[in-house]
Amino acid sequence: MRRKCAILAHSQKYNRAICIDTEQEDLLALLLDNERYRKKTDYIFRRILEQPNVYFEDYKILTRSTHGLITEMRFFPNGDNCRVYCKEEELGNNQHCIIIAAYIEKKKSQKINKNIWQIINKIKSYEYEL
Repeated sequence: MRRKCAILAHSQKYNRAICIDTEQEDLLALLLDNERYRKKTDYIFRRILEQPNVYFEDYKILTRSTHGLITEMRFFPNGDNCRVYCKEEELGNNQHCIIIAAYIEKKKSQKINKNIWQIINKIKSYEYEL
């Protein structure tokens, strides 16, 4: 399934960018309008874009697909436990893009249940263009 994404931020050091699925405007509002989420979003984005190792406690690989990695950003694991699911792909000029594709506002446990696997499998089928 073809979808469009837009760049939110890009690295000055590495060939990386964080993008968002253009159909996820409500997620963008959650991450940037809420003060608490904005601070955590800035922290996660900075770590992903400016550190040599992309993956850390709040940004982990879930699974690999033929078109890229499926990852998750973890917001407040001991609080609301919001999760943002991403797909990593190489887009335009071989730029490594982390594309924010879906989210769950309040995850009930640390385990990945059947509903979340359905979301992940749907994300795997997406093919993005800038």
